[in-house]
Amino acid sequence: MTSFAFLNAPLHCPTCGGQVTDQAWFQWGFCRSRAPEPESSYVLGEAIRWKGCPGGEVPAWTSFRRGDADSGTNMGTPEVRNVIVRDWAQSWLQQACPLCGAALGGAAVEIRDGTLVRAWLTRAGELGAATYHRITNVGCRPVPEWENCRLAVRDDC
Repeated sequence: MTSFAFLNAPLHCPTCGGQVTDQAWFQWGFCRSRAPEPESSYVLGEAIRWKGCPGGEVPAWTSFRRGDADSGTNMGTPEVRNVIVRDWAQSWLQQACPLCGAALGGAAVEIRDGTLVRAWLTRAGELGAATYHRITNVGCRPVPEWENCRLAVRDDC
C-alpha cells in the first residue's frame, strides 16, 4: 500500500497568491498510511521522523509489515538531509488554479538539514517530472533512480 507524510501548511497559487490548499502529501521519512496519522503529520519547522528499530538501526527505503498488514514505510534515507520532494498524489494540484486558472505544477516540500523549511505550489514545469531533487552546494538535481526504488520489506521492529 502506498503511504504518505502530510505537511499542514497554506499553499498559494504562484500566479494570483490565493490559497489553493492547506496540505501537501509527500513521501520522505516515515509514512504511516494514506491518512494523516500523528507519526507522519507535520508543520513547517519540524524535523523529519524515521522509524527506528531496536539497537538504533533506521532502515532506509523499507516497508514494514506486522503479520499480513502494512505498518508504514521509511521512504528515503535519513543520510540525505537536503531534498525537495514533489507531491505526485494530489493530481488536482497539477491542474489549473481554481482561483485564477493559471497552470500549476503540483506541491513541493523542501527539507534542509532534516527539517521541513518550505512548502509551495510550483508553476507547471518548474521542477520537471522528477519526484525527488537532491539539494547540494552546487544546486538542485533530480534523482530519477529514487522514483522506482525497490523497497525492502521487513517485519515491523
